[in-house]
Amino acid sequence: MVAFPWFRRKTQDERTGSMTVIEHLQELRRRIVFALVAIGVGSIVGWFLYPPFIDLVREPFCDYLAANPRTDAPFGCSLIYLGPTEAFLLKLKVVVFLGLLAALPVVLYQLWAFVVPGLTSRERKWAIPFIGASTLLFFLGAVFSYVTPSSSSSASRARRSPRSSPATATSASWCW
Repeated sequence: MVAFPWFRRKTQDERTGSMTVIEHLQELRRRIVFALVAIGVGSIVGWFLYPPFIDLVREPFCDYLAANPRTDAPFGCSLIYLGPTEAFLLKLKVVVFLGLLAALPVVLYQLWAFVVPGLTSRERKWAIPFIGASTLLFFLGAVFSYVTPSSSSSASRARRSPRSSPATATSASWCW
């Protein structure tokens, strides 16, 4: 790591407990670079995970179309791209999102390693349960949001009156 001297760890003598503003900015830069490299590596992994992820996201819509043959989706279950670069940009956005998701432990560790020297021992004691609870609640919310649309689509079918015109029911169900 001689080529990048700011990547090396500080020795015990260099850790004095106080830093100047410039040293804080250098430490922040080092943490951000580590996080961005992790996101880049995660994005490379995400490039290969793109097809199964898109299938996973598209599956509830395809199931809805299969369960409701009256729904008139003109292109079926395939994605529609309205511009020449939309397919590539969609893949790029999804890949970077998957990279961030894969690199999230590294990114959060870098954030934690930057913030923790400024915390008191009491604040550190309360931070661990808070982080654990917020992580658990985040994943429970993600699972809930993935499971909920399938039950809400059946509820919307039940609310639709039998006297509604097929064109109105088709356009409303196709949009949502």
